[in-house]
Amino acid sequence: LQMGVGLCIPILATLAYMIGTHSLAPFLDMALHYFPLYGQLNGQHRTMSGAERNAYLLDSSINFIQLRGLLFQPVVGVLVVALQPKLPVELSRKFLLLVGLSLYFMIYPAFSGQFWAYHYLPFIYFGCLLGAFLFRENEGVPKGLGKIVPAVLQMAVLLLAYRTALVGFRNFTPLASPRDGRVDKIAAFLKANLKPGETVQPLDWTNSLQHAMLIANVKPATYYYFDVMFYHHLSKAYPHRARARFMSELSQAHPRFIIEIPGDDKPWVSGDDTTREFPELRTYISGNYRKVNDDAGYVIYDSMPSGK
Repeated sequence: LQMGVGLCIPILATLAYMIGTHSLAPFLDMALHYFPLYGQLNGQHRTMSGAERNAYLLDSSINFIQLRGLLFQPVVGVLVVALQPKLPVELSRKFLLLVGLSLYFMIYPAFSGQFWAYHYLPFIYFGCLLGAFLFRENEGVPKGLGKIVPAVLQMAVLLLAYRTALVGFRNFTPLASPRDGRVDKIAAFLKANLKPGETVQPLDWTNSLQHAMLIANVKPATYYYFDVMFYHHLSKAYPHRARARFMSELSQAHPRFIIEIPGDDKPWVSGDDTTREFPELRTYISGNYRKVNDDAGYVIYDSMPSGK
């Protein structure tokens, strides 16, 4: 019961927030009709389908886990439990729960087709909890392999952790300004030029504009903080609905600035059924805005008085 209540609280709170902000219907539309399309992009933002996509999901899942050595700790935990006498009932349930969660989150990234390191954080977390069984006090374990193997594995885990930390420390370099200072420059521009109540529309995906807006505490003009959904799977209905809603919200809000990452510096999608063209957006910008910045990998458009 307690677990069920704990599970329901964040879900109900999220639903209440979306209902209060009138975003539940758009979210359901996105979840039902866009998530499956986004899942057909690979790590290079290229569209895939059919056998090619299935092979990519399988290869990426296997290769990522192998290359990162993420299976070591959970496998060690399972092996140690297998060498022990029967666990107490309560501890056995926890062990099986951790095994199930680890297996689920090991394949979880394949559901979205995205295999970045942070997608594996839940798997790493539950894998570490499984590995912690290695350090449990094992009373009643017989001498011989039952004692020696856990001791050897304990040393291996500690040495591996030490080596990983040492390599990370040696390779550490102080982080430079994000995007060679682009984020700080855009944030400083917005702080200096925006008046209270004015909004900004980013035309970007993962390339720093949203970071700058957060630093400057700027509100976006529309629901669309990212624009990737406008440019792939154009044969489906969702991208066209998204474009129509975006243009309606943009024209109504008429933000003070529109900021764009142009050309090949932008992480464009590629492959079948993709485009880089959005004629309605280009027409709106050319008729209502003028460029005030066109260097350092980003363009800022300022609203012309006649466009209001």
